[in-house]
Order: sequence, then structure tokens, then C-alpha cells
Amino acid sequence: MSRLTLCDSVEVTVHRYRLTADMLTLQRTPNGVLVQGPGLVAFCPCEGTPVTVRFSEARVAPPTDLIIKNAVVRAAGVPMFYTPVLWLRSPNRIGLLTPHLGWRAQDGLWMGSGVHVPLQPSVGKGDTYVADLSAGIYRRGGWDLGATLATPGTMTQVRWDRLQTSFVDVDARGSQPFGSTSLNWSADVLRGLRGRTGFVAPERAAVMNDRARVEVVRSNGSVVAGAGVRWETWRATSLDAFGLVGPQIRLAAGTPLDGLGRLETGTSFYAWPSEVDRASMLARHSAELDVDGRPSVFSVHAALHEGFAYSQDSLPSIRGVLAGADTRFSLPLVKSWEGGGAAWSHWIEPFAILGGRVASGNGDESSIGTSRTATAQLGFSNVVGQPGTENAYQFEMRGGIVSSAQIRTTALAIRTRGSGRWVGVGADAVLTSNRAWFSASRVRIGDSGLASVVVRLEGRTDLSWVESRWFTDEAWLPTLRSWLSRGGWTATGETSLSPTEWLAVSGGIGSDMTAGRTLFDFGSVAYRHPCGCLAISATVLQRLGRAGWDAWGHIDLMPH
Repeated sequence: MSRLTLCDSVEVTVHRYRLTADMLTLQRTPNGVLVQGPGLVAFCPCEGTPVTVRFSEARVAPPTDLIIKNAVVRAAGVPMFYTPVLWLRSPNRIGLLTPHLGWRAQDGLWMGSGVHVPLQPSVGKGDTYVADLSAGIYRRGGWDLGATLATPGTMTQVRWDRLQTSFVDVDARGSQPFGSTSLNWSADVLRGLRGRTGFVAPERAAVMNDRARVEVVRSNGSVVAGAGVRWETWRATSLDAFGLVGPQIRLAAGTPLDGLGRLETGTSFYAWPSEVDRASMLARHSAELDVDGRPSVFSVHAALHEGFAYSQDSLPSIRGVLAGADTRFSLPLVKSWEGGGAAWSHWIEPFAILGGRVASGNGDESSIGTSRTATAQLGFSNVVGQPGTENAYQFEMRGGIVSSAQIRTTALAIRTRGSGRWVGVGADAVLTSNRAWFSASRVRIGDSGLASVVVRLEGRTDLSWVESRWFTDEAWLPTLRSWLSRGGWTATGETSLSPTEWLAVSGGIGSDMTAGRTLFDFGSVAYRHPCGCLAISATVLQRLGRAGWDAWGHIDLMPH
């Protein structure tokens, strides 16, 4: 039998599609099953699907394609648009992407679509080999072309946007193992004078440098060796500004010391051509010997450090050398108990730190000439959490003195880490007696799956910040650089609300408090049908560097 007619509230389910009608005729053909209506197609087998398609005829083709004739797309039962043919394809076959529409601030109206190209059939979640090619046009003239390549170990995204002037945006990273050897690469590139003012994410527009590297790495468990090529230049400069490119070599080794501690060492070398006669180069080296002991109820950790940095270019060279040691004495106290059907542990550890270093250099504020620095610190660490889970909170406070021939200052440092359902925190803050301080803090209040507020505060004073780095465990670098390029304070706040499983609303604002200006503000809403047959999102964004608002939306009839 090759033909079958059904009537009286017919419902036919084929893969993820549900076809309904008062009467349907199904006919087997060499190209699949022909379905004659009229009828409705839903994108999932459940009732109340928000988006349906009315058809006069449809063909179900292997593996999961559906070709609809005289298609009328309806939202909540209301006709939205008509197309003579609508071809819904399997994710494992080539097909068109959902059209996109947006308003891009001063660039105006933009619309586009693309092509989905599976490179290898997907056999499971996370095992995807696919390329998506996209193309869009501006109403004012110009285009935005893009390509995304995803494999289990790599992700590459490339865009070429042109509207009077151009920019190229590349975000790529990946690793390909070959036994104990691997090929690693990464690229974070935004080229073109329009890059910082074009339609790109605020965090990408704010980065100072473009960087790319390709490296072959070999490891035998205790020794890691790598060799490759490194490229770097200023972000958003002219497309023909090539920047600096040259070889990079690194070698690292580590070995345990029969349960007493560990020895680690690492060396890296970079070189690139210079505008002067000799080539530029940068070399870094560091080594650390750690020894641990447990006399009685106490814990002792001692470390020896040495390192150097050297650069040679047309600018003043950096030469930094250091040697030093530090010792940490502590009294770890642990209590475990059962509560609320879960196991808990509480760790309190008062400690004292003594350390010192001798450094010589001419390249940064931390070591001009020869300097001798010593520190003495007292503090305590407090950790409570559930072993084997992500629910843990740490609060550490330390205070002490840092002394050298040039300056003597006291400082107070606070470090907090935490991860739980209702509160998450990661913060470092240091305040010195000369009123120099910095902070890199992030706090989440609320359940990120229901409702939460995330606040970030980052910044430092214009005063000397070097001494405070002794209280963040980073004083053993031969050349120190500030976490932030200049003094000033930045604060951001983001809130999200998910009142149901199918609706999410979020918004946020970022501010340069020192300059008194808004860095960005945004709002978004996302809907996902409970059965996963439809996803709709809309976003509006305003950011520094772009005149006006960006607004765009996305509809996905086959969300992952």
C-alpha cells in the first residue's frame, strides 16, 4: 500500500514535527512521504506550540527534512508571513540559517542570513563538526560577512564588516593532540580603524592589544617544551599595520621532592623584528623551590624564588633580576560535622609570613636600581563548605608591614572566595597606610537560575601600588605590572530574572566612576518554549564609542 487517507482530527508525528488536520493523505514516493492537506505543522509533538505553519502540501524526506508548500507561518494562531516553499532541514544537512534583523546605532538598519554546513554528522552532544557562513547588508550600503567553525576541540569566529571603512574581528582557539604532542593556537584580533566603534561586544572593543600565537607543545609529565610563532600589535589599528611577529620558545619543568615539596622552573623567550638594526627580544625566567613540613600541630611552608626578565628594543630596555625567600607558619584547625543531611567542614588557619627579596632592574617601578625589601605579615584564613561540592566560602585577612630603603608602609588585605546557590564572591582588596589601594571584586547575590544581582568593582589609586602587591602573593615577579593600566575606578552591575523555565530577563550598566561617564548599558529578554522547540531573544545595548543604540533579535526553530 503506497497511499493512505486519514480523516477526523488526524495527528501524525514524524521525528520532531507534528502534523494535524481534519483530513490528510499520505503517499509513499521515491523522495519520501508526500502529505496532502490542508493542515498545520508544529515543531514539536506537544500541545500549544506557539509557532505553527499552515500548509497545502508537505513532503517528509530523509533523514529529517520537511518541505512545505504554500507555507503560512503563524504565531499564537495569527498569520505572520507567507512563502510558497519552506524547507526545514536536518542539522546534519546543509541549509539556510534563520534570517536576522537589527538596528546598529549610527550604522542603521541591518539584515542578513546564512548557510549551515555540517562537516561531519553529529553523533552526540559536544561532538559537532559544523561551519556556519553568514552574510548581511546595511540599508546605507555595506556588508557584514562572517564564518564560524566549531569542532570538539576548536572554535573559530571571523567577521568582515564594511560600511565606508572596514574592520576584521577574529576570535579563535583550539588544540589538536597527537599523543604527547599537541598543536595549540589562539587569536584575539580586531583590526581596522572602525574596530572600536563598530558592532562588537564592549569587552572586545576595550582590549588594548591584538594577539595571536601558534605553538607545538610536548610534555612527558614533568617537562613541558613549546615552540611556535607569536604576533602582537595595537588593537583597532589600520588593516595594513602588520605589527610584530617572531618566534617564541618556552620550557617548564616540575618535580616532587619525596613528599617534602616541589621544584618548579620556567623560561620563555620571544623575539621580533625591530625598526633599528638589531632585533627586539624579550626573555623571562623564574624558578621556585617549595618545602612543606608539619612539626607537631603546626604547618610550615618555605620557598626560595629567583627570576629575571630582559628585553632589548629601540625603547629603553627592561632588565630585572631578583632572589628571595619567604616562610609561612600556620596552625590549621579543622572541624567536620553533619547538618541538614549534608557533610560540612570548617577550616580556621591563623598564620604568619616572613619574607624578603633583593632585586635589581631598570624597567619598572618595582625595581629601579638595586632594592632590598622585607615583609612581615599576620593573618587568618577562614573556610567553610561541603566537601565534594561547589559550596565553599573563604575569607582571608592579613595585615603587616613592607619595608625597604625607600619606603616603609603598613597594609591591610582582604581576600574572599565563595561559590554557592545564593551568594558568590571573588574579591581582592588592599589598602596601604599611604592611601594607595586597589580592588578587583565581584559579588553575586541570588540564585543565578532564578534572580540575581552581580556587582563588580575594579580600580586603583594613582599612588604607588607596588608595596600592596606583597599582600597578593605576587611579589616574586622580576618586573611587576599593575593589574590596571592607570588609576581610576570602574563599577558594573548586572541583574537577571528567570521567573519561569521559559522566560529570562536581564539588564546591566557599567560606569567609569573617575571620569563620570557610562561605559555601557543593556537589556535583554529571552523566551524558550518548555519543550525546546522554539527560542526567541531580543537585546538592546548602548556603549561608549558608538552613537546610539544597538538592537537585535534572534529566532531559532531548532535550539540546542
